[in-house]
Formats: sequence, structure tokens, C-alpha cells
Amino acid sequence: MKHKIKNLILSKKHLLASHHSKKAVKLFIQICLTVLAIYLLLSKVSLEEILSAISTANVFYLTLAFILFNLSKIVSAIRLNRFFLDIGLKLSQSYNLSLYYLGMFYNLFLPGGIGGDGYKVYLLNKKHHIKMLTLTKALLLDRISGLIALLLFTTLLLLWSTFSKISYLIPLGAFTLLLTLYPLTLLIYKYKFKAFLKSFTRTNIKALIVQLLQILCAYFIIISLDTHAESLIS
Repeated sequence: MKHKIKNLILSKKHLLASHHSKKAVKLFIQICLTVLAIYLLLSKVSLEEILSAISTANVFYLTLAFILFNLSKIVSAIRLNRFFLDIGLKLSQSYNLSLYYLGMFYNLFLPGGIGGDGYKVYLLNKKHHIKMLTLTKALLLDRISGLIALLLFTTLLLLWSTFSKISYLIPLGAFTLLLTLYPLTLLIYKYKFKAFLKSFTRTNIKALIVQLLQILCAYFIIISLDTHAESLIS
């Protein structure tokens, strides 16, 4: 009996040591990738120009842009978690948010800007045994809802731009797109993604909030780097 208990304790210690080793290797890889990203960035742009831009930037607007950017990511993570709930995957918001940021990190290095999504599919499939196809659908709709919201804001801005004066067909096409965008998206949900239909309104509202926060983030970054642009908001 004592021998069995001893073996059990040793087995648990071995598993714990193996778990810590995997975490250490993973952390090491992430640090290496971060260093590589910084190196690639500095090799493409002038460090002096970066420091000069930062030193002359408006700290208030830059901080505001940073806050808006992270708020957009928090709302994005909440939206994605809603899609996960539709497929029976219950994740805490804190874990889901950390997973979302981790996916963003991998997007910096993996091709196409969607490599992080592939990592999330792999990890969630491994931990929660949800089919990869089902997880892929959730992540695909997450991307689609963001694209639809982006198209909506782009169309609205197009109507206010000087491009709308080039031809009457431009505002006509923009109005047509505005009127049909969400009805067509709803039809796609109804016939191709029925499992996610019940969260259609909530996820698309969150997508609009995300894109609005992103637009404001970009706006304040421009303002922070160009003192002459401050007059635009006065």
C-alpha cells in the first residue's frame, strides 16, 4: 500500500514538473517571438524617427487611443464568448479575454492575420473536445460580424465624403448597401448558421461598438501625432 502511495505521489510530481516545463517552454517561445517582432520593427523603421514621434506626441490623446483600443478588444472578446455559448462552450470572461489577447499575439507572426484563430481552435478543441468545424464556424462568424459592422461605417463615411459627389450612383449604391446589409446577413445566419441565430442582434450590436471604438482609436492616434490636427475636434 505504501509503495502504491509513493508511486502515486511520484507520478503527480512528474506530471506537475512536466506541466511547469511546458509552460516555461511556451513562455520562452513567446519572449523570443516578441524580441523578433521588435527587431523586425526596428529594422524597417528608423528608431530616431520613432522616438521623435513619441516625444512630440500628445500624451493625453495617445493614452485615450490606448484605452479605446483595449476597450474594443474587451468587447470583441465578449462578442466571441457569445458565439461560444451558442455552441455550448462556457468560458469565463477572464479566460476568454486572455485567450483573445493570446490569439492577437500569434496573429503577429502567423500568416494571414488569422493564425491566432487557428491556435484558439486547436487549444479549445484539445481542452473542451468541441469539434474543430464547430469552433471554426464560431470564429468565422466573429470575423464576419466585424466585417459587416466595418462595411456599415465605411458606407456611412462614404456618404459624407467628397467621393459621393462624383456620381449619383455612389450615394445610391451606398444607400442600397445600408438597407440590405443586415437583412442579407440575417438570411445567411438563417440558412447556414442556425445555431447562432439567437445571438444575431447582440453580437452584431457588439460588433458595431467594436468598430466604433477602433475608429475613435485611430482618430485619436492621428490627433496625438499631429498637433495641427487638434483643431479638428475643437
